[in-house]
Amino acid sequence: MNGKERFIQFLQMLPKLIGNLLMVVFILIAMRMLWKCTQTGNPGMIIFYVLMMAASATAASLLLVNLYLPGVAERITFCFFYPRRYLKKAPVSLSPVQGMIAAGDFEQAEAQLANILHQFPDHTAAALMLMRFYADTLEQPDRAADAAEKYLDSKPARPDQQLHFQLLMKYADLLQGTEQEPELEKRLKSELKYRRLPRTQAASLQARLAALQNH
Repeated sequence: MNGKERFIQFLQMLPKLIGNLLMVVFILIAMRMLWKCTQTGNPGMIIFYVLMMAASATAASLLLVNLYLPGVAERITFCFFYPRRYLKKAPVSLSPVQGMIAAGDFEQAEAQLANILHQFPDHTAAALMLMRFYADTLEQPDRAADAAEKYLDSKPARPDQQLHFQLLMKYADLLQGTEQEPELEKRLKSELKYRRLPRTQAASLQARLAALQNH
């Protein structure tokens, strides 16, 4: 990520940072007013401090709801409506595959990853491992890009967000500067439309897309 992309990402994160700072300030003010209520015997000042405390607590609550409630609501909705077939999916251990790669047993490692992805095409960790295996171990960027595209074509309903983001950025590294940039741009736009990533990662992806469109 270059300096321009970092600056764009910072600007996109700035409103949330300011909101968090203001929320903390209002909470501290409310606590200060509560403490003052216990220190004064003046009924008029007690009423004043209570009103200030209520106003500060209300402001902090509104900021909390605005900053975090949408994400919480999305998670709660997902828990109620996410398809059972995904919830019942058995966990897959990739440690044996890592051992195969470390031992140089590349053919067996590739076959094992292919088998996992045949059963679970939307398995983010397996797709990322296969992609890195092709790109970094075998130095076959075309096959690495194909692995990423097969995973993305599976339209993972609820991927591991961090690994999904890493896969997208690795995919962008592979295709940027090649004749496949139009495909890359199309994929990044699609990912942003699906809103599968948290705000900071979506901002980084948006910055990557902007760099593609402006170069």
